[in-house]
Amino acid sequence: MTHNNKILNGPSKWSLSVAFFDLVNGKRRPVTFTVSGPDFNADEQEFEVVINSIQWEDGSGESWIFSGHALIHGQNRVSGWFETTTRKGWLVFEMLPGNKHATTAVDRQPDPHFVQLVSTLKKQRGQ
Repeated sequence: MTHNNKILNGPSKWSLSVAFFDLVNGKRRPVTFTVSGPDFNADEQEFEVVINSIQWEDGSGESWIFSGHALIHGQNRVSGWFETTTRKGWLVFEMLPGNKHATTAVDRQPDPHFVQLVSTLKKQRGQ
């Protein structure tokens, strides 16, 4: 697997957190990436990604490994890595047979424990 698609501008940590944990009409919010690379004829392109999985890459709280589906190219799965401090990284498209994509309610539901954590944090902030 090559990492030729470069993330030039990814979401902030706040945008990433809200998108992953806060549902709108029962669905996760997408985040925006600006990417260039061979899948884009080396041009820059901005598109949205619904992130279904995310984890710390190094424990810093700024470096992330993620997977989800892009709302572009037939809504194919993507995976990648980026840092929220620089907002740079890489991503790979995982082409699905027949351009089927993961958009079931189960795929878009966050862990209930995380939802409870975000709710508690919002209450503490007065939101």
